[in-house]
Amino acid sequence: MEKRTNITWFFYLLFCASLALTWFFNRDLSRFDGPRGLWSDRAGYYIYLPALFYYHFDARAMPADLDIRTGGGFAIDTTRNKIDIKYTYGVALMQSPAFFVSRLISRATGYDDQDGFSMIFVRMLQLSGVIWFILGLWFLKRFLDRYFIGWISMATMVILFAGTHLFYYVILDGMMSHVYSFFLFALFLDQFRSYTDRPGRTRFVILCLILGLIILIRPTNALLVSLFFFWDAPNGREVIRRFGEFFRPLSLLIFAGILFLVFLPQMIYWDYLTGSWIHFSYQGEGFANWRSPRIGAVLFSPVNGLFTNSPVMLFCLAGIIYMIVTKQKNGMLIAVLFAMVTLVSATWKMWYFGCSFGQRNYIEYLTILAIPFGSLLGQITGLPSGSATGVNPGDSSGDPVREQHPGVPTGKVPCLEGKPVRINGMMRCIMVSLFFFLLFFSVYFNLRYIISLYRFERCYYGSTWDWDHYLRSLERAGIIQPSHPTGSFINDFENLSLCPVYKPSPVFTRSGQYSVATEKYSSLTPLYTLSTGILGQPVPKRLICSLWLLKPGNRPTGAFLTYQFRRDTTMVFSNRVPVDSILTDPLTWSRLSATFIIPDLNDSIQQVRIFIENPRRALIYADDLAIRFRYDWNE
Repeated sequence: MEKRTNITWFFYLLFCASLALTWFFNRDLSRFDGPRGLWSDRAGYYIYLPALFYYHFDARAMPADLDIRTGGGFAIDTTRNKIDIKYTYGVALMQSPAFFVSRLISRATGYDDQDGFSMIFVRMLQLSGVIWFILGLWFLKRFLDRYFIGWISMATMVILFAGTHLFYYVILDGMMSHVYSFFLFALFLDQFRSYTDRPGRTRFVILCLILGLIILIRPTNALLVSLFFFWDAPNGREVIRRFGEFFRPLSLLIFAGILFLVFLPQMIYWDYLTGSWIHFSYQGEGFANWRSPRIGAVLFSPVNGLFTNSPVMLFCLAGIIYMIVTKQKNGMLIAVLFAMVTLVSATWKMWYFGCSFGQRNYIEYLTILAIPFGSLLGQITGLPSGSATGVNPGDSSGDPVREQHPGVPTGKVPCLEGKPVRINGMMRCIMVSLFFFLLFFSVYFNLRYIISLYRFERCYYGSTWDWDHYLRSLERAGIIQPSHPTGSFINDFENLSLCPVYKPSPVFTRSGQYSVATEKYSSLTPLYTLSTGILGQPVPKRLICSLWLLKPGNRPTGAFLTYQFRRDTTMVFSNRVPVDSILTDPLTWSRLSATFIIPDLNDSIQQVRIFIENPRRALIYADDLAIRFRYDWNE
């Protein structure tokens, strides 16, 4: 009873802390249509509710500019009188309790004059995200307790919350889909273990319903179906038995029927929108990188890379390796699942998933990655921790880790017990100390980086492999001390938040998916703009600009790579280099390099501009811009 009371207090205090942090980080939000309100994806998830209950899917009844004011998360087509939403209704379904409570409050107080878009609805949606997260943690705790003793389960949940991008998508951006998927994943895992312990038709129906909602919200999460067949399976015969059980006509009928019922409202909406019950709404997106998956960028790029943004994920990966080496159940399955999620992310057209923090598509999979993390945590500490093999520690006698893995040391750490320390004990003490130092530093790294992103910029304005910008971001976050002036700027035009033109071109590219094509209706195509005040002191002496160019035709372009140094609106210095000197062959990428002087003026309103000056408006493609700053004339 006392243990249950302590757990209840843990979740209650965590709920209060999460709610307080959510209010603190969003306290200055005063408009629903700001970038931190119902904007872009968030508006697209939510619009189903006001569209149905306020506007009855009558596009002409909606405010004409509502789609523009909310960042294009949906489109109002007054010509066809349709509301065009590319997202499914799954998140809206999870948000519906908060919506109905907000509607009751609005009617009772007479406050809402925005028909579902007032701040009452926004605040209630933020509260909804926190509630679903706490419920998800509760189910995750039940699931983890089948594999570890209590302290491992609790420590794993707290560290994965505070040390990964889950914190960001609960506290700062709880209206995105991931916190709802996190809850559904945790619920599925808990109910799946109950089903494997005591199979039954009712439990199977519940599992199919949960899985249907998971696929509805994010279809790529259909990967979770693999757990039906392989999770905790002791041998191949059990896997074959599960396949046979799942593919029995009655089981298949139940699964297909529930999946159909879950998707039926979505298909009705698609029929309303397109006249077809089946519709691919992500036109122009999809798995454009399937021929050359961006696996390295997904994992290690400064732009929302998994490990570069949330180093704690490295401990999850280490836990997977540990489980495979020690031949624990589920180790290989989790490794394959991790690889498949990575591959799906790496083949998606926008592999960094837009203006976000970290690789957000891994968030719901933290419920599964908690197993290798908890297993590694128990092994490193050497304290009794249970077993990641699925045997409840409370159901066995003696040391459950030693019972499952006789060769694994499970004694307590001597230096923590006040016992005489020998060489082996000292080395183990050092290793444990180093492990926890790196672990807690990774949690600190994550929190500082998130807070810095919240304070300064909502998107990462760096290129795919621009490590100089990444180091400056860490310096600004206070994670590392400022050690060097700005050395370079790189733009491969893949990060749309950093794109200097309205729309990049996918026609000809030297690297990645995009380049910049010269403006059709303007003689100037911007490439780079910088206020020298950002560089700090000292100001660089010169910059070296490198750019790859391509022309599709044979005619000379008459274009120039132009550099301007301005003070407010006054031109201080200008220089330009003709591009035809290197564009000798059509349809061939050629590298242009030029050095420009930065005048020594101590003024924060100075501005550097680099652009293509194109008086004939010839078609030219530019890619892989690189700028290196030099602080000494002799460099």
